Formats: sequence, C-alpha cells, structure tokens
Amino acid sequence: MTAPRRDLRLMQQQAGEVDGRLAAPRRTARSADQLVPQFLDFCKQLRRRFPTGKLYLVSDNYGPHGKAEVRDWCAANDIELIYTPTNASWLNWIECEFTAVRYFTLDGSDYPSHAAQEAAITGYLRWRNRHSHPKRHFAINSKIRRPDYLPNVA
Repeated sequence: MTAPRRDLRLMQQQAGEVDGRLAAPRRTARSADQLVPQFLDFCKQLRRRFPTGKLYLVSDNYGPHGKAEVRDWCAANDIELIYTPTNASWLNWIECEFTAVRYFTLDGSDYPSHAAQEAAITGYLRWRNRHSHPKRHFAINSKIRRPDYLPNVA
C-alpha cells in the first residue's frame, strides 16, 4: 500500500451519533506546535456544523489541545474546552467508540488498500449512527454521582 495511513478523529453528538473524520496521522508532525492548526481546523469544523449555542469539547490533554492559540479561539467562539485527566481516558465517552471501530472494522482484517479500510470505517460509522441512542443516565448508581466516602465536614 502506498497511501499514507490516516488517523480517525471522532465526535459524539448529543443524539448519540458519532461523526468520524479521517485526518493525516499525528506522527507526520515533529512537534505539538505543528499540530495546532490541525486541531484548530477541527474546532472550526465543529463550529460550522453547530453554528449557534455553546459547545463543550471534551478531549485529552495532548499538547495541541491546550495551546494558547486554541484556548483563545475557542473562548472567542463559545467553545468550552474540557480536558480529561492524564491516564483517565475512560472519563471521555468517545473513547469506547475507538474500541468498537477497531473491533468491527480492523480486527482480523486484511484490506487491499487504505481506501478500502477507510470505506469499511465510514460504513461502520453509518451503520452505528442508524442504530444510535442518546447516552443518558450514565453510571446512575455510581459513587462518582453520590459519593459516600467523603469526610463529614461541619
């Protein structure tokens, strides 16, 4: 295969649907600063797709996500950046979607080209969105919601 590999960027909407974008792989850039324009483009795509109202963007704390240029643009365009703690990707609901994409499209596969692989990924995302449900009532009985281990402070 001669085509360069591409990374999948996912966004989960309130309706439970997943919007996937295939982008140039991160490893082609030499530093986090070189990836700032790519992340800003993603933020701008979100704002164009959802032009009104406040957007909440949950992401890991990877270098480009927290640069001043990104923070300033997002603040000016009513996008609130919410960073998951280091080594706590499980707090971001979209992370489980990466596992599902890998399981349903990549595990045990041998695609003849990157284009065929991308077609399988986008096909899975279309199927998944047809069968989507809003994520609600996450961890209803979780101690995160009603901690019983906090000290009683008067």
